[in-house]
Order: sequence, then structure tokens, then C-alpha cells
Amino acid sequence: MGWFKSAEEKAAEKRKEELIEKYGEYDGNRIFENKISEEKYLKEQKKKKIKNKIIKEEIQKRREEKEQKDKKTRQKIMDKARRKRKKRPSRHARLENKIIKLLKNKAIKMPASDIDAFLKTQDIDEIKKVCEELYHEAKISRTANYRYFILSYKKKSKPRKTSAPKTDSVADEIKKFADLKDQGILTQEEFDAKKKELLGL
Repeated sequence: MGWFKSAEEKAAEKRKEELIEKYGEYDGNRIFENKISEEKYLKEQKKKKIKNKIIKEEIQKRREEKEQKDKKTRQKIMDKARRKRKKRPSRHARLENKIIKLLKNKAIKMPASDIDAFLKTQDIDEIKKVCEELYHEAKISRTANYRYFILSYKKKSKPRKTSAPKTDSVADEIKKFADLKDQGILTQEEFDAKKKELLGL
């Protein structure tokens, strides 16, 4: 009867199912149909794995080399930019110097708007920010109504008071000391010493 399968047919079907389950439908059928032996198929798969591994390692190696090269390039660019920053002060630093110089030259209390007008920055918010930083760093001073100034200028020295010229002449002074000697207040030695002092001897 047509529906009856022999032991050989059952074994063949089982073998086919095992090959398909193990290697997939395409490769399982190829092996089952003897288009390729299972041993040869396994050798080919082993070669493919080795080849794929080599390719994967090569790709990884090239990727790492590229990353290292890119890293060095980025580092060079950063180093170059850092050297430029060291040579040339930043906009912020330049603005600080301009504000300090302006306040020193003007020697008056100035609001941020006036500072902005003199420096022509056209950015009053930035001027306010920089002025506040300079104030908190004690580089400039500030009033209660936010006018900035510098106290570092030298105070004008007050003229010294000159002592009034002596009205008494040297002769009058000697006469006074002579009277004191005659009254017994000064000794002869003390009188002589004062006399020499007055005469510059």
C-alpha cells in the first residue's frame, strides 16, 4: 500500500529531519541529497569561521588604529589651541584689562552702561558680569547703586606745614641764656655749650 513506509524510508526521513535541524534546511538538504558530504561541509564551515575570525580581527585592528590616529589628531588640535590661548589672552581677560584701565584713567565712579559705551562692546550684560567678577576678586570697588571705580590711585600728599621762622636772633638767644646763667639757673659750662650750639661751633 502507498501510505506504508519501509524502515529504510523512515530512517531516511529521520536522517533528513536531523540534518535540517542541525544545519538548516538548505545545507541539511544538500547533505541529505549527497550534494556535499557532512565531513566536507563541516570542514568548509570550520574554514569559514577561521576566515571570518581573521576578517573580524583585521577590521577591529584597523578600527583601533583609526581611533588612535584620530585621537592623536584631536590631541594635536587641542594642544595647538591651548598654545594659542596662552599666547593671546581670551576675550574675557582682554575685557577685564580694558575695564580696569578705563576705571584707572577716568578715576570716577562709572555704571556698567557708561563702561559699555566707552569700550563699545555693545553687550551690557557681559560688562555687568565681568565687573561683578572683578569686584568679587577685589580688583575694583563698587558703590551701593552699582557704580564701579578703583581706589588704587595714589592720594595726593598734603603739604607739610613749615615751621614759622624764628623771630629771635642768635644774639637774643645768647642774651637769654646769659641772664639764666647770671640768675644761677645755668652753670658756666651749660651756658658755654648752648652758646656754641647757637653759633654752630
